[in-house]
Amino acid sequence: MPRAHSIAFSSTQVRLLWAATFGVAAFTIVSPYRMGLEGYQYEHFPAAMFAALSPILWGLFMCLSHWAICNDYTGSYTS
Repeated sequence: MPRAHSIAFSSTQVRLLWAATFGVAAFTIVSPYRMGLEGYQYEHFPAAMFAALSPILWGLFMCLSHWAICNDYTGSYTS
């Protein structure tokens, strides 16, 4: 039985939601890239920012994805 959406998004808004969601996920995966390079000099501030923000941003990605999937904003192939 389809659920009644409390929020109705247009297809453009859904695309923006998914783009932002995958952008947040990509940032959390790619942001520590420099820390893995050979010859990297440890810096406190970037390491602290990654340690503080990465779990929050990954949780935001998971929450937005779960909400979009549960509310049938997954695309045209899952009807």
